[in-house]
Amino acid sequence: MGYVVVTNGAPASTTLLVDTVAQGLQFTDHFSLIRQLVAICDGSLLATPFLYEDFTVLFEGLAISRVEFELISSCAKRGQDQLKKPFCLRSFGRVIRAATGRWPVIHLNEALHSKIYVFRKGARPFAGLVTSANLTAAGLSRNHETGLLLDDAEQLEQLAAVARR
Repeated sequence: MGYVVVTNGAPASTTLLVDTVAQGLQFTDHFSLIRQLVAICDGSLLATPFLYEDFTVLFEGLAISRVEFELISSCAKRGQDQLKKPFCLRSFGRVIRAATGRWPVIHLNEALHSKIYVFRKGARPFAGLVTSANLTAAGLSRNHETGLLLDDAEQLEQLAAVARR
């Protein structure tokens, strides 16, 4: 595949090889793409400074009981972010725990600006998205956001390492 451009409001499709099985994806925005990737992965790394206030919308109807989630977000040292972010993190944790029985791994990095989403099957990443889209309703669906969907496992490992710094 190499890469596919992802833009909200622009229909696109691609095929990914996941554990030697071809997975056809059709999407019109970041939201529908991320939901499809979560549905076929068993592990995900989601790095983004801005978050849904209620994560129910993103994960509703998905069979994610066996998926491991790792979230990296930011929290400003002062201001509104300190008042709002704890509730967003709690929503993420509660939704994931309700579906999996486990609290997700959550890290904070106050300097985070990147939006990197990596999905793996077993120990091997099979897809990743480097994008301008935050993990919010506006970012994943309404805003004019653009990203690249990648499938090179080595590059995806590097992206995950950069996100975790």
